[in-house]
Amino acid sequence: MLSELKFEGVELSGFKPHAHPELYPTKKERRDLKSLVESYGFEICGYAADMGGYAIASNYEEERRMYEKMFTVNLDFCRDLDIKAMRVDTVSGPKGIPGVPWDVAMRRVIEMFKKCAKMAEDAGIVLVWEFEPGFMFNKPSEIIRIVKEVDHPNFKLMVDTCHAHCCGDRIESAISAGDNRCTIIEDSR
Repeated sequence: MLSELKFEGVELSGFKPHAHPELYPTKKERRDLKSLVESYGFEICGYAADMGGYAIASNYEEERRMYEKMFTVNLDFCRDLDIKAMRVDTVSGPKGIPGVPWDVAMRRVIEMFKKCAKMAEDAGIVLVWEFEPGFMFNKPSEIIRIVKEVDHPNFKLMVDTCHAHCCGDRIESAISAGDNRCTIIEDSR
C-alpha cells in the first residue's frame, strides 16, 4: 500500500474509468471521492484532466470551444475536490493536425493555454502542462517557446523524466527549460 511507503499525495487520473467528472457528477459524490482518498492518508495533489479528445489547435472553432468547455468542467471538478493543480496536454499527436500549419497550431495552443491559465488562476488552481512524446510540441525548442510565450505566472511545466528522455533531451535541459515555471518533476525511470 502506498501509505505504508510514506507517500503523502496522489495525482488522480481524470480519464474513464477513473476520476472523470461524468462518473462523479454531484458535489456529494465528489466529496465522497475526496474522503475515500483521504481515508488512505493521502491528499490529492494534482489532476490529469481528460480534455475529451478535442484538439486545442483544430481548424474548427467549435472543437476549440469544446476544449475550453471540457477545461471548465475539469476545473470545476478540481475546485469541488480542492485539487490545487490541473495537468493538461496538447491533445493531438506528435505529427499535429492534418491541414493545420505548425505555426498556426502553435499560436492556437499558446492562446488557449494563456486563457486557461487565467481561468485556473481565478479558480485558485495551478495549470500544469505536461509535454509528452505522444503529443505535438514536444521538442525542447517548442517547449521553451510555449512556456515563454504563454508567460503567465499560473502556467507551469510538468517534467516527467521518462518523457523528457523520450523527447530527446537531457533531463537537466528539460527542467531548466521551464525556468522558474517548472513545478512538478515526475521521476519515472
